[in-house]
Amino acid sequence: QDLYKSFLSPKFMLRKITEIRNLDDIKFLFMAGWRFLGHMMDFSPKQLGQHGEND
Repeated sequence: QDLYKSFLSPKFMLRKITEIRNLDDIKFLFMAGWRFLGHMMDFSPKQLGQHGEND
């Protein structure tokens, strides 16, 4: 889930937005974002919060 969190960084998002060149890029980013949200829903809120005692 740390990998997924890295996709939320402003630097990553800005880079992806500036790399948009055509409508296909927008479609791809929309679908990737939709899948990303689906993966984030797989984690419980507790998992997405602070790390547990074992970390």
